[in-house]
Amino acid sequence: MLFQWLRSEECLLLIQEKTSGALHASAKLAPLHWGWLGVSSSSLEVSGSENSSLKQLNSDGLHARLRPASLMQGYWVIEEISLEKLTLHLGRPGSEAVINAVVAASPSPLPKWLPSQLVIEVIRTDHADMIIEIPHGGVMKILGSHLEAYPETHPKGDETRFEARGGEYSFARFPDLKLNLRTLRARISQSGTELTGAELSPSAGGTIKLEGSFPTGGQTKRLSGHWEKIPLTALLPALKGHIVGTLEGNGHAEGGSEGFLVAEGTVSASDVTLTQIPVLKTIAALTGIAAFNNLPVQLAHASYSRRGESTDWNEVVLESRGLVKFVGNATTKSDGSLSGIFQLGITSSIVAILPFAKEILGLNEHDGFIWMPVQIGGSLSHPTEDLSPRLGMAITAGATGVARESIQAGLKILGLDQANSTNSSTNSSLPIPTDAVKTLEQGVGKGLDALGGFLK
Repeated sequence: MLFQWLRSEECLLLIQEKTSGALHASAKLAPLHWGWLGVSSSSLEVSGSENSSLKQLNSDGLHARLRPASLMQGYWVIEEISLEKLTLHLGRPGSEAVINAVVAASPSPLPKWLPSQLVIEVIRTDHADMIIEIPHGGVMKILGSHLEAYPETHPKGDETRFEARGGEYSFARFPDLKLNLRTLRARISQSGTELTGAELSPSAGGTIKLEGSFPTGGQTKRLSGHWEKIPLTALLPALKGHIVGTLEGNGHAEGGSEGFLVAEGTVSASDVTLTQIPVLKTIAALTGIAAFNNLPVQLAHASYSRRGESTDWNEVVLESRGLVKFVGNATTKSDGSLSGIFQLGITSSIVAILPFAKEILGLNEHDGFIWMPVQIGGSLSHPTEDLSPRLGMAITAGATGVARESIQAGLKILGLDQANSTNSSTNSSLPIPTDAVKTLEQGVGKGLDALGGFLK
């Protein structure tokens, strides 16, 4: 009687119904193949409704290993359910979950002579591709991970403990950032999801650790993280060959059904060196200070605070001691727009060859630096600034009381003097070279790309 019932359509429909109810989705199994120690199926397909978190679940096959002796004790024990090549798509649920169960046929009640209690010890797969939708059109992907689930029964209700390791993690907002999933541990129950610990790392090194709670019923969601020794080129691959160093920091975020709308934290960089930056090479040639060719940045840090659609970056400081310092505040928005007011401080020796710099650049001196204001705008992908035009004026324009020979000497260092420069001292209509401005604009552009990626 047992084997007859297990091979019946009633059994298959009952399993599909129970699976659909548990997942709040529509489950469909290929025909079951029973053996004395287990059961298998060539495929499992689960489709969720627009109001459910689970959008799609597919497996190329499943195998369940039974413990036959448990039947004599009055319950079923499934020692292991293994899934082949699992694909899981999770999205944002609607206002309420809707069970879209299989209704092709109405299965008969479970025969009274069959045990009704079911115990599943572990569900695992060696290859899981997980796609997770997040608010504001973002997508997270974890591909090729080993996943295990341990259903548990507690006095306060059932929950499932998840463990994952391996695989590659990516985030739509940072398409160039690829992270390896080392470990992930979570607990899921009717009250929500607890992320008890996750550790990720870029292929070049470093560690990101996350913890969080995501309760149901509209309660506040929380996520905290800590990252250390993340290579800057992992976040800013376009600057590979121009910047080295690592990133450290921590953060905390809170929100509701619309995502994390409140966040704050700090970020800093260490062991930073800027190299082969055109504007720095230009300054090195003009001043004779070779350190600008490979500029060390000893101090780099900022704090951030997000409220709604805006993120304020406060106390941004970048300093190469004894040479330059960059300080200020900025604001970024969800649409990518960028605005900020900064001060660029440089030592007096750097501007010594431009005696009229104060009049043109608006310099003032304090704290050991000569400062000039810089206003940035545009977007994170295409930042703008008002510094390079003023630098261009300082190089290409004359000023009252300044000897033309001083300007010409600076241009020769840049290699921008005209072919007829030998007669330029007597030529009052010497054309203004534009290559200097272009060189500086390219260099400043590299710096802005680094700043934009840092704030992103």
